[in-house]
Amino acid sequence: MKKNYKKFILIIAILIILQSITMLLVPILLSIWQVKALNKYQFTIILITLLLSVIVNLSLIYKREKFAKDYNVLNFMNLFSKFIDLDYKVLVKEGSTNIIERIIMCVNSWYSYMTGDNVRIFSSIITILLILLMVLFTNFYVFLILLLTVLINVYSYRHINKVLKHRSKYMQETSSKGWQNVLSIIKNPDFIKSQSSFTKLKNLVKKPVLDVYSSISDLNIYAQSTSNLIDSFNNIVKILIMVFILFISSDSNIKSNILFFTIITPLFFGSLSTITSINLSKVDFNTSNDFISFLDNNKENKEGIKIDKIDKIKIKLNSIKINADVNIDYNINENIKKGDIVWIKGKSGKGKSTIAKSLIGIFEPENIYLNGIDINKINKNDLRNLISYIPQEASIFNTSLLNNLLIDDPSKIKFTDNFLLRSILKYKSLDQEISDNASNISGGEKQKIALARALQDNSNVLILDEVTSNIDKKSSNDILESIIKLSNDKIIFIISHDNLDNKFYNRIIEI
Repeated sequence: MKKNYKKFILIIAILIILQSITMLLVPILLSIWQVKALNKYQFTIILITLLLSVIVNLSLIYKREKFAKDYNVLNFMNLFSKFIDLDYKVLVKEGSTNIIERIIMCVNSWYSYMTGDNVRIFSSIITILLILLMVLFTNFYVFLILLLTVLINVYSYRHINKVLKHRSKYMQETSSKGWQNVLSIIKNPDFIKSQSSFTKLKNLVKKPVLDVYSSISDLNIYAQSTSNLIDSFNNIVKILIMVFILFISSDSNIKSNILFFTIITPLFFGSLSTITSINLSKVDFNTSNDFISFLDNNKENKEGIKIDKIDKIKIKLNSIKINADVNIDYNINENIKKGDIVWIKGKSGKGKSTIAKSLIGIFEPENIYLNGIDINKINKNDLRNLISYIPQEASIFNTSLLNNLLIDDPSKIKFTDNFLLRSILKYKSLDQEISDNASNISGGEKQKIALARALQDNSNVLILDEVTSNIDKKSSNDILESIIKLSNDKIIFIISHDNLDNKFYNRIIEI
């Protein structure tokens, strides 16, 4: 993609130079000819020049938008990879929705700046430089005035950008968190429709929405008012230049001077105005780059010893450190081998799920060993390839059943091996769409889909974290009986605060 981007920039640069030349060619020709009326030949040249300018502009738009699609997708997927690699504690603290909102803002600001505003800035700079060069050979005093105007604009924006950078960062953070709060309130249609009065919901939603639009308003007030001040200054200079030209021009050249500067001056100040109008985009672009640095600096360390199977697990736990202030105490000393189904029993809040998350490398416990190797020294990607973890809240996506199963090639589905998949397909088809919040499937079906998805990976260890706690007894037994069929070649952990029939396990860890 870097090679394609360089090619894109080269083509755009050529088109911009052509655009600037075609824009300035008309006033140059009129200045050279200095005639009262154009002949057919001169008129034809000007018409062709204007037509060429339109063609170049259309070519710029076409080339930019054709490139933008692939550019945006690639940028989003690169940032999504950084999101996946974030440290667990950062994900919890910042919130997944908040981070994704920021990523979308980053992609949009990159697109706006790199394929749109960056092009316009480059075009404006080329135009300004060419005009300054032309004016230098036409009137030295006007050249000095225009040069001073450019320097004042540059200095002003350097100061404005320092303030805008902080305000833009605050706006992005506030907007992301605000919409995250709104989504958390309205994500469940059943909850919304169960309310007899919407006053409380409106009050809950109003506060984050007010925060979002207040931050946007504050940013825009500062950005637009400062830009307007600079625009006003530029307009005053433009008027003074025209007055100055009238004052210094003699009767013989007044018409050609006025014609020349009447065309040149709007182009010059129009280019300055373009830079003014897209200044905020540049600030957003820089703020987005700071956010990318945040993602890179909070990356999870996945390096470690490579493993390709798990045959045995030794758990000798006294405590697990959750963060600097929280430790969970245990008294566990168990040796678990392939074929064991282990019931981790205990009341809610005792740390059952913490053990599960430690096994997939989220926390770093002392004295858990896989195949005799300290779990903290094992490569986390290998760990997660070999251990399938199904949390209590099954992740169901608003897409087809096939996509929910995360199956790349439907022709490779092993229907005969995956009994859970067979039971799901009795009543559903692979192309059936799952609606928002999975409202068109039952709780038991959600857990079966999550379990069937995990079984596609053919992992060595399976962890079921309270997967039967919110479903009926029959669905619960169906799932647990299905699990027994897997026990010969896997280590299975069933985490539950409910009592289990002893036919569903052969080992127990009580917390």
